Amino acid sequence: MGAWLAVTEATRDNGPLWVLPGSHREPIHRVVADSRPDTLFGYGVIVDHDMAAAEPVLMQPGDLLIFHAHLMHRSTDNLSHGRRAAMVYHYTPAGTVDGTRERFGIDSPNNDFVPVLRGGWPVTA
Repeated sequence: MGAWLAVTEATRDNGPLWVLPGSHREPIHRVVADSRPDTLFGYGVIVDHDMAAAEPVLMQPGDLLIFHAHLMHRSTDNLSHGRRAAMVYHYTPAGTVDGTRERFGIDSPNNDFVPVLRGGWPVTA
């Protein structure tokens, strides 16, 4: 699952999260490297699906959006003169392995898997 916490207001102009309702029920789509100029390494895009029906999620500071991991989502460029900041967390089952090093030869600058603990012990199920 994903959790997107708005630190600043997310408006149409400053690059909010956009979601495609119902897309979490579709088969998993192929993700390719995002080739836009100035995109951070490790970001991917789905190119075999039309995102025209995506809806912006407008948020106030402190708002939290929790969404299914397969829900197609994206954020757009910040076209305002202000800052749009958010904290983003993705939760995966215990034992999930980040395959970035194997795929690209370097560690992911975007993913930092941290085990969840319960009572001081790693959660395994």
